[in-house]
Amino acid sequence: MDSEVTARKQRLRRYLDHARQAALWKAENLDEAQLRRPMVPSGTNVLGVINHLAVMEFGYFSYCLKRPVDSPRAVQAFTSEDPMADFVVEADTGAADVLQFYRQAIDAANTAFEELELDAPASVPWWGEDSETTLEHLMLHMVGETSRHAGHLDLVRELIDGQTGLSAQNGNLPEFSDEQWKEHYARLKKIADSV
Repeated sequence: MDSEVTARKQRLRRYLDHARQAALWKAENLDEAQLRRPMVPSGTNVLGVINHLAVMEFGYFSYCLKRPVDSPRAVQAFTSEDPMADFVVEADTGAADVLQFYRQAIDAANTAFEELELDAPASVPWWGEDSETTLEHLMLHMVGETSRHAGHLDLVRELIDGQTGLSAQNGNLPEFSDEQWKEHYARLKKIADSV
């Protein structure tokens, strides 16, 4: 593999890892009920999103690359007739199990990245006529997918307990006092109400 291809692969992996870590961080220090509580009418909840991300990692980086899917939970989600199965975590499944499921999916994906070239063929049946693709396209797709869901988790986590920020090391927001945030919110609300 030439250095340009290696650099592209490393860059994709770095962006994907960043989004993965952001998603996992949003699940830290919440209890079982907080992790499962649907926070918007569509039912979005922290644990459901993490479970979905795990299923997607297994789907794209194992199933679509014709590699073994070493997870009965992922296979069950793939074959379920419930279109929301990958977003549902039943009460008898602990949060630690779901977080481990995601880490297992990440490990399987990372192994595929190490063993395959970016131009390795992949087939994504649910993409219709664009189903034939490559590992590079799958990685790019999952950077977007994981980043999008990490953004959902940003909002859901803020609704649960007020936690904001890009990562544990980077708040990526001004260090406002509670009063300053209230003023900022009031300013935006006033603008919205005036149109």
